[in-house]
Amino acid sequence: MRTLLRRSLVPSVAAAALLLVGCSSSSPAASTATAPTPHPSPTTNGVERLTAEQILARTRAAALSASSVRATGTMGATKVDLLVGPDSARLTLSQHGETAVVLHAGGAYYIKGDRAFWSKEVSPRAAALLAGRYVKVPASKVTDFAVFMSYPRFVRDTLTPSGHVTKGRQTTVAGAAAITLRDVDGSLLYVSLVGAPYPLRVENHPASAGAVTFTGWGRPVNVQPPPAAQVLDLSKVA
Repeated sequence: MRTLLRRSLVPSVAAAALLLVGCSSSSPAASTATAPTPHPSPTTNGVERLTAEQILARTRAAALSASSVRATGTMGATKVDLLVGPDSARLTLSQHGETAVVLHAGGAYYIKGDRAFWSKEVSPRAAALLAGRYVKVPASKVTDFAVFMSYPRFVRDTLTPSGHVTKGRQTTVAGAAAITLRDVDGSLLYVSLVGAPYPLRVENHPASAGAVTFTGWGRPVNVQPPPAAQVLDLSKVA
């Protein structure tokens, strides 16, 4: 919300390039009101009987308790694939034939871009040096990506609306029963009506702004640091 993922899931590939070469919000407080315990029907978890704000609180609590998720989809012209867990994350961004990968593993941050990425966003000379290698990035330089690398921050940022939310119709997402919440900007959040009320999908408004699907809530995440031979530490390059 905040057109849900538009702000948090779509840093441009150009911003990634600037971050790598060293050139390189506060959210409204979440409601603390306690929602009544929903009474599930034989086929749902019962959150459809709650108000929109109560459903949002429930889905936020469920997501925070899961500790991991995969988010895939498109944001405008950018294809995104994010896997984030308690202490590691991998974000892949693809746009106009360029691809960049951001890793957080072993307490360190890395970014790898292909030749097209470095050539377009920085220079052909940079591409010759950096393409296909993991560039180790100081923590002080990952401000633009910090929200992806921290599971709690990602969930809170993603599920903070731009304004008042309203409850919409019941539907299905990939065959799973869901209920929609509409943000004031027109974006939609689909909340599961089966089992835990996890977020299932976000559709931004307008449709050209893209959509993201959430899967694998609570599954183990095992993002490992890249092999040392594939890592380039820019702080050690003259």
